[in-house]
Amino acid sequence: MPSSDEIYIARAKSSQEVLKTATLFQNLSINALITGPEGSGKSTLARFMQSDAVVADAQNVDEVLSLLERSDKVIIENFDKLTKYTSLDFSRKKVIGISSKKIDEKIVDRFFGITIELPPFSERREDILPIAEKFLTQAKEVLMHKEDIPLDIERLDISQNGHSLKKSVFFKLLEDEITEGELLLLMESFLRKRMEGNNIYREFLYLYEDPLIRVGLERYRSQLKLSDALGLNRNTLRKKINELSIKVLEDD
Repeated sequence: MPSSDEIYIARAKSSQEVLKTATLFQNLSINALITGPEGSGKSTLARFMQSDAVVADAQNVDEVLSLLERSDKVIIENFDKLTKYTSLDFSRKKVIGISSKKIDEKIVDRFFGITIELPPFSERREDILPIAEKFLTQAKEVLMHKEDIPLDIERLDISQNGHSLKKSVFFKLLEDEITEGELLLLMESFLRKRMEGNNIYREFLYLYEDPLIRVGLERYRSQLKLSDALGLNRNTLRKKINELSIKVLEDD
């Protein structure tokens, strides 16, 4: 059986408290509600708490009711979207509800013995790198990549918690091995879906100029040196920087 750390990573103090409650739940005959923002790990925690449970989506009421009739252990995702609460029967069941939104306290008190609230990743910074490393292992398997790559926590996207973190790790791995030809194909695919209207050339020119100027400023640390490297007039470069809303860290 996998250890808890293989399933639900808990390095931050708040995550360790969550894990203690989740472990306690495994030995109790009560139902639990897990709440927290999207991508905070609610489904992962639920699978740790009740690995042999069947999973139902509350948006399909008939499926929920059917599984409650046939199964002793059920995980109900999107519990906040469930209707027909009066039809629910949790007697002699062990149920875990998952919700990204606040649920009426009367409903919570009626169906659940404990509530576990997961904080966003921004409040669990100690968890970010180990979770990212777990995603990196998955990405390397999917993309058949053998070499390790460094992960910089400051460059990882946690704006949508685990959802954006996983995406940024996969993107980092792709970034490490993508070829010029593959990049061009990717750009073609992006433009093919969006190219319409007038003045298209100027509208999409930023896709080339923005990364070129950002990387140039990072490398040369000077608008004067970058303007020489790009072969642009310094005033022209400054105008483009302002148009693209690029933050300048240093300028001579």
